Amino acid sequence: MIKAGDKVVLENNLGKSIVEVEEVIETVVGNFYKLKDRNSLYFEDDIIEILPEKKNGLYVTVKLDPDSIKMIRDAIIKSVCDATDRK
Repeated sequence: MIKAGDKVVLENNLGKSIVEVEEVIETVVGNFYKLKDRNSLYFEDDIIEILPEKKNGLYVTVKLDPDSIKMIRDAIIKSVCDATDRK
């Protein structure tokens, strides 16, 4: 179910775009959606995809050298082994 605040993917003659749902209007024939910064209402069939909610908004990509990757991998393996040894 799409709700206000969700981000959805639309496709029109200019291509695909990601837009935030501002308001949901329920009718007997289905739901219509008022999208942020758009002057039209959109029907359920106009929406291609509902993007999943992000629990936190911070996502980064980090490039590491091979030595750093090995240190991180070893730390994770040690943590998992320590956790399983406690049981």
